[in-house]
Amino acid sequence: MLIGIQEYSRTPLVRGYRGKDKKLLAQVSPKTGAHTVRTLVGKTFDDNAGDLDCCPLKISRKDQDGLVRDEFTADRSEFTTRLAVTRHPVNRFISGYKHKITGLDQWKLNDPVPSFSDFISNFDSISADYSAIEDNSIFFHFAKQVDFLGSDLSQYTHTYDIDTQSEEIHSLFDTVYERVFPRLQLNSTQELDITITPTPLEISWIETKYADDYILLGL
Repeated sequence: MLIGIQEYSRTPLVRGYRGKDKKLLAQVSPKTGAHTVRTLVGKTFDDNAGDLDCCPLKISRKDQDGLVRDEFTADRSEFTTRLAVTRHPVNRFISGYKHKITGLDQWKLNDPVPSFSDFISNFDSISADYSAIEDNSIFFHFAKQVDFLGSDLSQYTHTYDIDTQSEEIHSLFDTVYERVFPRLQLNSTQELDITITPTPLEISWIETKYADDYILLGL
């Protein structure tokens, strides 16, 4: 059963954003174009809507007893179009590092800011330090996509990668709502002048940490 969104505390939520008249459900994970998608969903109600004007719904949650995934078996029929937005795990992890560690939120960590290699080598301890300073959002941002999208992408009518299929996402909104939506790219980490090229060992670490996502995305 779909219920109203609740505040995030410690464990990731599976979140969906519903468009006007329940014509579309957009499911996103952190660092997969969430700002862009939320704004597009908001604009199905009001052309002047911004990032936080959409209508979020909490689908299920990862509670303290273990992962509980609702695969929409009871509720997905309410939505004509069900969109899942994905991202390659390596690109997503780099984006998270730029956002949380070197960019917008770097003030939450003591100097010097850890390099990408140091962050991977000390991921658990740095994450714990970050969480103690501010909140638990670092766990939210680096959670697996499977925790947000569920274990089976066949429950969605459309699945698009935010890095390679942004136009397809916008075109889907155009088609469903029979009007042209603005082409948005609301990604603050792109403004950071940082180039990161992971080493084979770092890529291997990401592959291990996000093994479930690689399976989900067929990589």
